[in-house]
Amino acid sequence: RDWTGETPLQIATGKSAQKVLIDAALEKWGKDAPKALVNVPRNDTALAREKKRIDATKARRTQRLDISKRPILHTPHVVKELWSKDRCKWILGEVIKVTDKKGWSTKRHRRHATTDIPAYEVASVYPFVRASLEQSVFPKMAELFKLEPKSLRIRDAFFVKYSASNGQSGLGLHRDGSLMSCNVLLNQPEDFKGGGTQFQESAKGPMVVSGGTGDFVMHTGQLLHGARDVTEGVRHIMVVFVDVRMRLESGVAMQGSTGSSGETKSSS
Repeated sequence: RDWTGETPLQIATGKSAQKVLIDAALEKWGKDAPKALVNVPRNDTALAREKKRIDATKARRTQRLDISKRPILHTPHVVKELWSKDRCKWILGEVIKVTDKKGWSTKRHRRHATTDIPAYEVASVYPFVRASLEQSVFPKMAELFKLEPKSLRIRDAFFVKYSASNGQSGLGLHRDGSLMSCNVLLNQPEDFKGGGTQFQESAKGPMVVSGGTGDFVMHTGQLLHGARDVTEGVRHIMVVFVDVRMRLESGVAMQGSTGSSGETKSSS
């Protein structure tokens, strides 16, 4: 059964019921079907099941992103030199080669757009990026935030450019669509002024966190945060949104039981 308690047969029946009715209407009315379809009788059972699934999905998402009882997630961390300077230089060089040919995108994220390019579009570096995230970055993130390493999944990985003089210099305060996030600086701190990840509501209050080349800033995406403006030069980073897979227990979506501190004891 899924998290709503329905069996695969019930799910299939609910999703196919309306299609059966519409197919029957098309066969009966032919060319007049578009107008006549308005009068196709509702399958109340199927609609009720679909509403139940939608409500359960919304509740599951809300629970997945709730950090109110998980204080361990309220403090950002900087993990030093997970990537070497030479590795970052190589990655950035490949990113620039691709963006020189096809340009940067500014429309991939509807609410909080960045000047970016998806990591998978830089084919020469993506295998390394994916392997490194799974083998080095995620285990460290899991250790710091008491998560199960195997529960972490890449939701989106992309390279971002913040420029003081040409395009986007920063990003306003926002929350991500994922539970966890991280970013790594690809160029040298001496290449720009300003920058850094600004947190409005961390456990230590408002703060700006900056790392050196190859340092990963790790945090929950549900803390209100943004990219502080670059006031001179250009800042290149890679950003990763990380989903935490949830296990299902008794038809209810769970992220694991919590102890008195609110830290997750088990996950996925």
